[in-house]
Amino acid sequence: MQVKIWTIKYWIRRTSHKVFLWFVWKLPRTVIYWAFIRVWAHGTSGEYGATSPDDLTWHEALKRWGD
Repeated sequence: MQVKIWTIKYWIRRTSHKVFLWFVWKLPRTVIYWAFIRVWAHGTSGEYGATSPDDLTWHEALKRWGD
């Protein structure tokens, strides 16, 4: 019984991820480009203004966006 529940949870998680990726690939490129610029700008402005865009990594930019 435990294995079946885990399998169902895995299937739901995998399917929701596939639906999300399908949706993202259908978005216009201009929206994706705007989101990229917005996250990168947030990571190098305000309290993070001393950070050079060349020194910023994706991991750090996403971490700062979430804070």
